[in-house]
Amino acid sequence: MQSQAPAEQVTRLISEMDLLELNRVYPQVKGELPPMLDALSVALLDDAFGRHEAACHSLNDVLDNYQEELGFDNMANLVLLWWNNLAALNRYEEAAGLMQRVVVQLDAMGIPQEELQPFYIYYAYAEAMKGAPPCEVIKPREESIVPVTIQAPPSEVIRTDGKLLFIPVTLHGQEVPFIFDTGCTTTFISERMASLLGIPVIADSVLMGGSSGYNLARIGLLDQLQVGGITIKNLPVTIPYATASDYLYRVDAVLGRDFMEAVGELQLYLNRRQVVFPIRETPMPAGGHNLMISKGQPFIEGYFKDERLLFHFDTGNTGVDLSPSFMQKHYSWLEQAGTKDTISIGGIGGIKKNIPVIILPDFPVNIDNHPVNLHNVTAFSRDFSFKHGKEDGSLGMELLRAMDKVTINLKQMFISLTPSGTAGANTASATYPAGEVTGSSNQ
Repeated sequence: MQSQAPAEQVTRLISEMDLLELNRVYPQVKGELPPMLDALSVALLDDAFGRHEAACHSLNDVLDNYQEELGFDNMANLVLLWWNNLAALNRYEEAAGLMQRVVVQLDAMGIPQEELQPFYIYYAYAEAMKGAPPCEVIKPREESIVPVTIQAPPSEVIRTDGKLLFIPVTLHGQEVPFIFDTGCTTTFISERMASLLGIPVIADSVLMGGSSGYNLARIGLLDQLQVGGITIKNLPVTIPYATASDYLYRVDAVLGRDFMEAVGELQLYLNRRQVVFPIRETPMPAGGHNLMISKGQPFIEGYFKDERLLFHFDTGNTGVDLSPSFMQKHYSWLEQAGTKDTISIGGIGGIKKNIPVIILPDFPVNIDNHPVNLHNVTAFSRDFSFKHGKEDGSLGMELLRAMDKVTINLKQMFISLTPSGTAGANTASATYPAGEVTGSSNQ
């Protein structure tokens, strides 16, 4: 079979948002790409691997030079990526100015007002955040070891056998259990808890998405949040309006990826019920990045037999899911290996009921070069919105619980797994002179 031409190959990878593979392919073909495709590749890779400063420049370059070639939908998506990178750098004044310019330009082009609504919402959020003090991280001079719990989320509607990871967080002198959720872009706190703690609201009617759809929320500002020896000051938190999903899972607080990126690296030892925040970060794996952000969500690779798969990495998922895309490719095997059933799911955006699925007792997969057998895996046929659209599934707590150690680094964009029973999973404590190391979360 004849190999694809470089431009065709890169176009396909961008269309599929398979930026992990693009990151491997691009250095080999960058001299053979048309200028627009080359610039777009650079911008998407900068964004996918957390290079916020570089992403602002490369996205600006694409939008300045190739707007007509991009078309409205692509242009709109790139503008929102640019906004996200400015926000990650606490450059909200620039973010507000960007949205203001875009709205004026699109309005002059005759774009319907309903299509401009997301830009107005992002503009309002940036305006509200302009005057807020920047987020700041204060770390101790020794590693911080925090006890965690693994338990089912409280449910008042349906029975759930799944379990989530809870990390104790101190707010206003009160310890609150937070769900550890890599699939949640921001840290969020329920209306009930925000009212109880008196968290000030700085923005209203902000659009947010969840496992069951989209909803509006408010933004509050935490003056201080503590996890073990780590303190984060001035952390914006999302406060969703109460919905029917509150009666499915009564969740008061979720620790999102904004916290994880701010602290840099964390190491999960779930067999010991501990999370460790190391003083020295783990070096990048020899193979480079194995974790990417696409459409605002983290993804990792895996292999089923000899087939390469792309998974949403979502620790807010109690188990492991396979997508309708995977089911279409492997329906005969799933039907033979699993059992048909229906389930209900809930999250931000509401509840979905009676979703047809196939439950697999075992699913053999290779992640981070480690074979692992995952249990009670749910394969969806339809009626469930996966984050990426073309991923093969979602890896959640079932993967983490199969490991002795999981290292997550959202600054260098990699994960490292040590399966249960593997030697070398011990922590190495390092103590430094008394005092604290202070730094910005945006470095």
